[in-house]
Amino acid sequence: MKGWIKLALVGCLTGLVTIAAIVAVAFGPRLLWIWHVSQTRADIQHGDLQAAEREANAALSTARSTCKDQLCGTFSLVASVYIAQAKYSQAQPIIDEWLKTAREQSGPHSIDLVRAYAISGAFYRRQARYDEAAQQYKLALDAASKGVDQNDPSLCDVNYALAKLDIYLEKAAPAKALFEQALRAARSQSPVDPMRSSRALAGLGDVDEFYGRYGSALAKYKQASQTNTDNPGETAELLDHMVPLYLAQNKLNEAQTTALKAQELLKHADGEAYVNTSDTIVEANLAAVYLATGKDAEAQPLVEDVLKQLAARVSAKHAGYANALILYARLQTHLGRFDKAKAALDQALPILEKTCGKKHRFIAELTRRRAELEMASGNSEKSEQDFRDAIEIARTTLPPQHPQIAGIMQSHAELLRKLNRHSEAEKLDKEAKQMLDHAENS
Repeated sequence: MKGWIKLALVGCLTGLVTIAAIVAVAFGPRLLWIWHVSQTRADIQHGDLQAAEREANAALSTARSTCKDQLCGTFSLVASVYIAQAKYSQAQPIIDEWLKTAREQSGPHSIDLVRAYAISGAFYRRQARYDEAAQQYKLALDAASKGVDQNDPSLCDVNYALAKLDIYLEKAAPAKALFEQALRAARSQSPVDPMRSSRALAGLGDVDEFYGRYGSALAKYKQASQTNTDNPGETAELLDHMVPLYLAQNKLNEAQTTALKAQELLKHADGEAYVNTSDTIVEANLAAVYLATGKDAEAQPLVEDVLKQLAARVSAKHAGYANALILYARLQTHLGRFDKAKAALDQALPILEKTCGKKHRFIAELTRRRAELEMASGNSEKSEQDFRDAIEIARTTLPPQHPQIAGIMQSHAELLRKLNRHSEAEKLDKEAKQMLDHAENS
């Protein structure tokens, strides 16, 4: 009897080993691919992009050899990790192969191709190649025009990305339509997608901000920050939208409170905040608050870190880096280091002219800060001309009642008072106040 039991046990064990071997052969590569993908995502969450790159490439190697049906998703992961590290030359062939594979595997109207074009758009945008980025986003929308659910989250992301680009390029009307479409798609999900809803709502706040409707913009930003409370990084970014608006309205206490809250939330955020550079935006806005409140010592390390991080993670030729140089110039002007301030503005100007054109709100901001530099260094004639140029550029690119125009007027009025031209200064201050009142109540 014991012999039969022994034989039965041996038979069972042999069967189990055989089954395990079959499972290993059949599912082993897929399990290995799943492992590498999960490790990549964990590394991204922890902000370790070098480890994420290794794991993503291991996942791609596995997908190429034994999990070809997972190639598109793996290309997405690898390309995103390269883009986050500004390794554009390595990202380019991955994106090209992804686009080719998506067409071959899924066809010309598929969600895989939509996603590939979307990442390609992000690839160009991070390099400030905005025309090419817009083209890729539009190709994504064309690929989605047939056979793709118009409420698919990936399509929602494309609409949002193209709308953000439109706002950046001062095309507010098409941006508004795309943000509204993204919001409808996010709210149509069951359950409602809080992350995408909050992003689209904040995008509509960006549209209001462009038009100078600060009261409405702040209301949307607040609502958006309360919609997606489970993600500290996203909430920090949404709160941070409010800081420049408070500063423009001289609401310094609100600006500082909001900026510090955003900074605190970032301490609890995952690596996604690093990947999308929202951490540097929060730092830059907090530095701007410190400069506005005379806390130059607190601003200095923040400004220097923002420049360092953007140069390494995006590009020293990007408009975001140029705007950080403008912030650096403001700091150096406050510290009386006029040569350094001038050098920073001289470095920023060609970057902005190349990426945004010569008539853009960023150029108006740079010209205003150059005027303040000239005023601080005693060059009143140059300062006044720059203030006039800044106002002219701002009036050309922005709605007539925009607070950015008011801010330039207030700085110009300060110069006029120093020149004992008080009646002219009073006139500018009065017009600026009317603009700011309009912005707050609209």
